[in-house]
Amino acid sequence: MTENNPLAERVRTSTVVEFTLPTAEFVLAETLRAVPSATFEIIRLVAHDADRAFPYLWVFDDDIERVDDALADELSIPMR
Repeated sequence: MTENNPLAERVRTSTVVEFTLPTAEFVLAETLRAVPSATFEIIRLVAHDADRAFPYLWVFDDDIERVDDALADELSIPMR
């Protein structure tokens, strides 16, 4: 059966990476300064080109409205 199905021979792997990024280097630095208790979890990272990637994030905090306000004021993202 694998002779007719070239996909059957592919090996699928996953890599999980855990890292810490200094606040000053994170695109949402202003939001982190405004809401230091917020935690951001990257759920997907999409490469745009060799120099840019777009992270899809979940944000966790007890005061999510405060996070929303900080994101609305964030200068590094075009949400206007």
